[in-house]
Amino acid sequence: MNLSAQFPKCSKSLLTALLIILSSQLFAQTFQTAVGYPLPTNERGVSGLIANNGDYLMLGSNFSHPSGFFNPAGDMQLVRLDNLGNIIQPCKIIGQDVGETAVWIEKATDCANTAGYIIAGNEFNGPAHNMLLTFTNAAGNPVWVKRIGTLNDDEQSVCVKQDGARNFILVGTKTDANTGLSSIHAVKTDCAGNLIWERVYSLNVSVKTASVTAFATSPNACPNLPNAYFITGTTAASAIGNEEVLILSVNATTGGVSWMKTYDVAPGAADVATCIQGNCSGPAPAAGSLWVSGYSLETSGTDPKKVMMLQTDISGNLLWANNYDVQNSTLELATHFQFAANGKLVLTGKAEDSGCQRPA
Repeated sequence: MNLSAQFPKCSKSLLTALLIILSSQLFAQTFQTAVGYPLPTNERGVSGLIANNGDYLMLGSNFSHPSGFFNPAGDMQLVRLDNLGNIIQPCKIIGQDVGETAVWIEKATDCANTAGYIIAGNEFNGPAHNMLLTFTNAAGNPVWVKRIGTLNDDEQSVCVKQDGARNFILVGTKTDANTGLSSIHAVKTDCAGNLIWERVYSLNVSVKTASVTAFATSPNACPNLPNAYFITGTTAASAIGNEEVLILSVNATTGGVSWMKTYDVAPGAADVATCIQGNCSGPAPAAGSLWVSGYSLETSGTDPKKVMMLQTDISGNLLWANNYDVQNSTLELATHFQFAANGKLVLTGKAEDSGCQRPA
């Protein structure tokens, strides 16, 4: 099965990183800035944003200003701004002599509990990709880099999280070079990047991995939660149906499968997951729940793409699932979300033009 045919991508244009900061009290724009190198410019949109105490760290990809002379293929780029949008330090270009792109960044700590950042990315040096895991110190300087992949198969990471034991869980999609089928690829390392376990979870159709949550292993998690990681993604269309959202629960110690469930949110439409998070709110003792964002796509409809959100209990049993139609646009999707005060949920995403059928 051809994964690119199942999940086509929009064409990318040249752009610089754009950051808009709004005041949480007044909901007024504080600053807007575009950050990038002068020509030649070929920098991709921001893959992650970390808000620190009064400054911001942005992660992106750069294809015109590599870190090495022999690397025209691209590298990861870190930019730090103050609270008015001014660059605090020169852009850091992180990479080796192969092409690299960034997909996710999180605050993290090393084995001595010293603060830094963990970055998920991908490298490409030929026809296939490898998953890339980079830990930097607080200044954004790489401390260690780990590569996970094979010579022929294509492995691409999408998300990394650190759990309560300071271990890292990296997830992505692995595509078999012989069959063309894609599967969920998960890698657990310790705080120094040493491999603890690596697993590939296959179905009878291709799968595109989207996100992982490690909330159940955090020190302040809900009581009595399973020692598990929860991974979300999307199954490719089968002979009897459209794409569906999936949640996979795996044992955090061994990587063994606990359960896997799929969800047909909008019958007749393709349902695509983008982000998963766990939540411990509710009356004591809180039981914990899983939340997934994304979109539903019905190509024949007059309003074909709508924001999707669902909630399950800790065992993956569906509590509710909704689509949301944003006014004045026919193509909308949620990319991330955050729990807010007073039981509110804040979603972010984008509206697209009619030529874009999947998030890039």
